[in-house]
Amino acid sequence: MPRPTGLIQQLDQQLHKSRLFRRREHLLIACSGGADSVALAHLLAQISRSNHWQWKLRLVHINHRTRPEENELEALLVRHLAAELGIPLTVATLRPSCHTRSENELRELRWKKFHAIAARHRCTCVVTAHHADDQAETVLLRLMRGAGTRGLGAMAMMRRAGPLRVVRPLLKIEKRQLLNYLQEHHLKWREDSSNRDLRHLRNHIRARILPAIAACQPQIVPILATTALQMRRIDRFIRMQVKQLTSELGIRTHGRPTRSLPREILRSADPVVLTSFIRRWLIANGVAADRLSFSKLEDIRRSIVRRKSGLIIELEADKTVRIERDVVQFIPASPQIRQKGLP
Repeated sequence: MPRPTGLIQQLDQQLHKSRLFRRREHLLIACSGGADSVALAHLLAQISRSNHWQWKLRLVHINHRTRPEENELEALLVRHLAAELGIPLTVATLRPSCHTRSENELRELRWKKFHAIAARHRCTCVVTAHHADDQAETVLLRLMRGAGTRGLGAMAMMRRAGPLRVVRPLLKIEKRQLLNYLQEHHLKWREDSSNRDLRHLRNHIRARILPAIAACQPQIVPILATTALQMRRIDRFIRMQVKQLTSELGIRTHGRPTRSLPREILRSADPVVLTSFIRRWLIANGVAADRLSFSKLEDIRRSIVRRKSGLIIELEADKTVRIERDVVQFIPASPQIRQKGLP
């Protein structure tokens, strides 16, 4: 293989440093037919030809059946791309029920397909085309929704999904670089018309907010990507501290969750660590994560730290936290007592 140049060389060097992939690994590349995934498939096909990597590549295209005419054209484009690259292709069609509406539900169906196809073809990881601009959008989106360190960490370059690894090798590469690459190699792609619908907040961030910020700060995309990396590191440290606090409290990590905690040990914990611990403790006891706003968690934390006792904090209709002098209790059945306000 000739010595790679440009973006191919940049990505190849990144992959050697990051060790996201193993040699001769079976990779399942998600390809929608959009600009990002076409560039990803082409880049990995070129890099795989080196004597070092020698991957076994397979493209997978998921037809969501949400835009019938466009979906068929996207599938046709991916078929042509796979043939040009000499890579086997699997095309799968989602069959959502009439009640399936949300992006989350479609995402779950899509990942079930990925898992099944990967298992069938002995693929050990799924590769997606998320890039630096996607990362920047995600940070802004989560910031606008009030996320903490974990949410602001956005996407990692690799995560576990059951037996599979999900790898995002383009997270350090900007959209403009991918578009330039597509033009240099005369590659075709299709634009998803739903990406122009500004009723979706992410699309609004992509089309309006991020360009407006970039007009003032041209380096906003790499800056936000760096912010995400820093937040992931901070969150990793907090999780280590929470694990240490969990051990100090003698809490079981398996089986029935602990419902009563010694207040004195909690009171001595760092505020950030304590808030994170309370959240995980309550979720383990069956409290819905979306009911645990930061203000609610802060109410509980402040009540633990203060000297007063006999406080009852309602979480859901049938779940409360009771704070006594020596213990903090999770009570699954709401007591017949009116909730007392915090001092």
